Amino acid sequence: MSVETRQQPKTAYLIETRLLGADDLPDFLHRSSKRLQRKAGTLGGATGPATVFYPEPVTKTVDGHVINSLPIPLPEGEPEDHVLVEDECEMACLKVSKAQVAEILAAYDDVFAWVEAKNFRVAGSPREIYLADLNSASDHDLVCEVAVPFVRH
Repeated sequence: MSVETRQQPKTAYLIETRLLGADDLPDFLHRSSKRLQRKAGTLGGATGPATVFYPEPVTKTVDGHVINSLPIPLPEGEPEDHVLVEDECEMACLKVSKAQVAEILAAYDDVFAWVEAKNFRVAGSPREIYLADLNSASDHDLVCEVAVPFVRH
């Protein structure tokens, strides 16, 4: 698989943030996704797939902030407290199959190496965009996209 680029339009995300370690990640994502789906329904519904932002590393030994989110319609005026609005940006992306999810850190390494090799600059939090339900997907199905916003020099 190779790294691809795409333009990400200005996007609003309904968010829930926690400081946690890798062992607590699955439970947080599961529970917060349910809350986000309910709240998104009151704001016009989700406009795309669930996205998990990693503003800092999260490992089994180091806690970090994790932002679970759902894209929603752009708000008029000032966004609510739990809404993040990102401006349009260019993304370096690598799609991951269900079989590769266990080794997702390798996908991050590949994307960051690509950005560095092109002499571009990372311009935001890396993220995982979930394209399919992991539970119902087969091993060869593409279920996630690792994406990193960048700027060209």
